[in-house]
Amino acid sequence: MTVWVEKYRPKTFEEVVGLDPRIVELVKDPQSMPHFLFIGHVGTGKTTVARLIIKYLQAEHIELNASDERGIDTIRQKVKTFARTKRRTVVPRIIFLDEADALTPDAQTALRNTMEKYSKNAKFILTANYEHRIIDAIKSRCEVVRFGEPPKEDILDRLTYICQQEGVRYDPVGLAKLIDAYYPDIRTMINVLQLLAKDGMGITVDVVLTYTQIYDEIYEMVKQGNVEEVRRFWIERGLDPRVVLKEIFNRMLADKGIQRYVKDNLLWLFAEVDYRMSVGADPEIQLAYFVNAFAKTFGGG
Repeated sequence: MTVWVEKYRPKTFEEVVGLDPRIVELVKDPQSMPHFLFIGHVGTGKTTVARLIIKYLQAEHIELNASDERGIDTIRQKVKTFARTKRRTVVPRIIFLDEADALTPDAQTALRNTMEKYSKNAKFILTANYEHRIIDAIKSRCEVVRFGEPPKEDILDRLTYICQQEGVRYDPVGLAKLIDAYYPDIRTMINVLQLLAKDGMGITVDVVLTYTQIYDEIYEMVKQGNVEEVRRFWIERGLDPRVVLKEIFNRMLADKGIQRYVKDNLLWLFAEVDYRMSVGADPEIQLAYFVNAFAKTFGGG
C-alpha cells in the first residue's frame, strides 16, 4: 500500500504549505547560501524542505538522522570527512542532519567547528523539534527558520486535493475538523485521512469526532495501567506513538479529577518519555513504561 504522506510529499517549493519565502531566495545563489537550522513542530515540513533544497541545487549530499547517529564519532568520521572532501561541482556539498536536537553536547561542539572550518566547501541543513536542545554556537552560525503554524486554509486546500486525487468522499467541514484536531501537524492529518479512507468512510464531522474519541478511550486505559489495550489500539490503528503521548498529555492537563501536585509529577514523566523517544529509544517499550508509571502516579494521587 502506498503511504499518502510519501505519495503527496511536496515535489516543488510551491507545493509546500506555508513555506517561508526567505528560503527560496537564499538558495538561489548557492555560493552565498548560509547554513540552515529549521525549527518547528513535527509534521510541518522541515525534512521535506531540506530535501527540496538538495534537489533544487542538485548538490552532492549526505543525509543522517541524528536520533540514530548522535555521538561525536559520527561528526568526526562521517560529517567531517564528507565536509572536507573536495566537491566536483561549483555547488557546495550539502550535509543534512535531521533531528539534530538529538546530538549530544560533545557532538554539537564538534559540529560547530566543522561548520566553520569547511563552510566554503559544504553547507549544513539541520532540523530540530526543540530549539533549546541546540547550542547557541550552532544557532549563531545558521540562518534560523522557524516552521510555525501554516494557514489552515492552505492545509484545507492540500487535503481537499488529496481527497480528489484518491476519490475520497469528503465534507469540507469534516476536513476542517480534522485540521483542528491535529494542527499544525500536517503529516498526522494525512495519515489519519488515509486511515479513514481505507475504512471506506467519507470524511465528515461525525467520522472525525469518532476517530479522535479513540484518544479519550486510550486516556482511560492509561489511567488504569492497561498496557496491552493501549498497545493494541496503537498498532491496529497505525497511530504515531508521539502523537499518542501528546494527546494523553492534553487530556491529562484538562482532567479536573487529577490534583495539581499529581499533574506536576506527571509532567516529569511526559518529559522523560518524550525525550527518550526523540533520541531513538524504542517507542513500544517507552509507551509501555509510560502507561505503567502514569497509572502508579495517578493511583498515588
